[in-house]
Amino acid sequence: MVYAGFGVRSLISFAGIRLGTGDAVSCTRCRAREAVSYATATDVVAEAGRTIEGWDFGPGPNIGLWGPEPFGHPELVPIVSAIVAAGVERLCIATDGVALRNESNAQGIMAAGIRHVRVSMLGSSGLHDELQGASGAHQAALDGMK
Repeated sequence: MVYAGFGVRSLISFAGIRLGTGDAVSCTRCRAREAVSYATATDVVAEAGRTIEGWDFGPGPNIGLWGPEPFGHPELVPIVSAIVAAGVERLCIATDGVALRNESNAQGIMAAGIRHVRVSMLGSSGLHDELQGASGAHQAALDGMK
């Protein structure tokens, strides 16, 4: 089990569970270009269940879903709902924020039980767009967080 604060010093620790393989949420300079493949909902929820049962790391259990962009997973909301039903105390996702621009995405994950969202912001508008490899990504992330 990997405990992480998602790269941020934190008083609350999260067990990281990968949603799949391939490009993680990061900048174009930090990641190798890899094809994204998502784990099945059954596998993600089973790993979360084992993590919840074995939690012995302070307040929690707390789980962070990481790896490729979570909003690309076709079963994100059912995965979140199942992990919450299994007894997680805190559930976090790491995202580039662009998908949050669609209000139904934000509402869906909040309704399913996400309470912590880590949005990668990589600097000023121009720098962020360059590092994300997408024009308009900075503004889309800001719009999504509103």
